[in-house]
Amino acid sequence: MLALANFTLRGPYQAAAVVGSVGVLALLMDLMAGATLWSGALALMLNLISVVLVALIVLTQGVSSALKPVLAAVAAVVAVGLLVAGTPNQAVSLVGLQWLPVAAMAQGLRSSGSLGLALIVGAVLGMLGVGLEQVWWAELEAGWLTQFVQASAAGTEANEEQVEQLRLVVRLMMVVVVPSLFLTWALVLLVARHLQAKVAQSGGFGAEFRGLALGKPAAAAGFVIVGAALMLQQPWGMSLALLVVIAFMFQGIAIVHSRLQSKQQAIPLLVLFYVLLLFMWQIAGVLTAITGMIDNWLAFRKKSETPDDLN
Repeated sequence: MLALANFTLRGPYQAAAVVGSVGVLALLMDLMAGATLWSGALALMLNLISVVLVALIVLTQGVSSALKPVLAAVAAVVAVGLLVAGTPNQAVSLVGLQWLPVAAMAQGLRSSGSLGLALIVGAVLGMLGVGLEQVWWAELEAGWLTQFVQASAAGTEANEEQVEQLRLVVRLMMVVVVPSLFLTWALVLLVARHLQAKVAQSGGFGAEFRGLALGKPAAAAGFVIVGAALMLQQPWGMSLALLVVIAFMFQGIAIVHSRLQSKQQAIPLLVLFYVLLLFMWQIAGVLTAITGMIDNWLAFRKKSETPDDLN
């Protein structure tokens, strides 16, 4: 991945060629994803690589310099989508739901030097996404429900109980879809920033991540959003609350890394922490997010680690 990143950053033509090629391959694999599990996994991997490379280009060159190669890559992906699938929908989805939000977060990080601000940018974009989802909620729910009923019925007519169960599944998916996208954007941005530090041989990413903080105003707004969501019990409110939890979960993870940095058993403890986070995310994830939120007032980290300048 580091070699690919180095080649991508050699110039605008290389950037356009690599991002466009990976994006096209991701699109083609995505169209074939119904054939095998492997094609679906490969499509996902190529998709994520393309988003990482877009973020890396913006981080190193800025939006203005990255605009031409990224637009060239977008044109290639959309053209292939039209030729192969007869519709640009999947290509537009890749660009609009992944490339553009991550590019905005990367530019926020490049301009401010703050991972916290970049996460806030992503969370705000996620909130806008939740708002747009509400506008088309009925149409989206009906479309997904129809697909689920057709897939589950397998040629037979689904009864009323099955349809209602599938409706609940669809609503749950619609609640988590935007927060899941935000989680992907944040992880991709962190990978891109890590690659940027590796390419520049600065070694500053670790200290930068351990010093991650979103700030008191964001934490106060987060408490208000989560409290309102718990009181209102509306799907859009739960989506917003999940966005807050994910954002501050990263600050909580940064605290854990900072506190364990000097510990002799740091690696086993971090492995245990991530296992709990992965398999008991309902508890461990929420507790980590709460820790991240109150850290903005209580400062759990013994000393502040100043992020290195972006290169």
